[in-house]
Amino acid sequence: AVAAIGARREGGLPALGPRIVKTAAVRLAVHDGLHDALSAAEQIAGRYGGYVVGTSLERSGRPRAAVTLRVPSDRFEPALAAIEDLGKVRSQHVEGRDVTQDYIDLQARLRDLAAQKAVLLRLMDRAATIAQTIRIERELKDVQLQIEQIKGRLRYLDSETSFGTIDASIVALAAAPRSEPGTLARAWHDMAAVATAIYGGLVIGAATIAPVAALIALLALLGLGALRLLRPRPGS
Repeated sequence: AVAAIGARREGGLPALGPRIVKTAAVRLAVHDGLHDALSAAEQIAGRYGGYVVGTSLERSGRPRAAVTLRVPSDRFEPALAAIEDLGKVRSQHVEGRDVTQDYIDLQARLRDLAAQKAVLLRLMDRAATIAQTIRIERELKDVQLQIEQIKGRLRYLDSETSFGTIDASIVALAAAPRSEPGTLARAWHDMAAVATAIYGGLVIGAATIAPVAALIALLALLGLGALRLLRPRPGS
């Protein structure tokens, strides 16, 4: 088990606390104010003692933005929650990778290499020939190179475990499209228009035909009366 920082392991070596690399990738959607959301994300980094690694803003097509933050590991969770509050979370992936054992192994190798270097330096002082000196120098260079590589790896792990990384992708929600009327609705609309046109035609037609029909009926009655008058009477 990993002991708390400051405790002493057997043999007098200091114990390490947990070394966790925290990362998160979150995808957000906002209705509007894409630039404002990006600015707010940048401000969150400063609010929680972190910094902005990089940002991007794409306005063509469907607008989107991206921002990468680095915040102290002990403030990682509240900073992530603040990022998520900027919009609607579409996806999220959070990971905590324990590199404590890697850190311990690297430190052990570093101590071994430091001991080898000390031995080689003492041998260098005792070298009796040029050949011995050249061989020891070559070994010293190899050991020093390994030491620098391990120190670089430890610095990287220190950075990765001291600050967590949050990658946020922000997209703008498209406006809801106006719903087009369905086939049945369009059919009812067309039928109503046709019915209205027919009704209007009938009304106009009735208004036009009615006087003509009345005139024809009157002429028919007059003609019938004339025929009766002109018809000879029986016995005349």
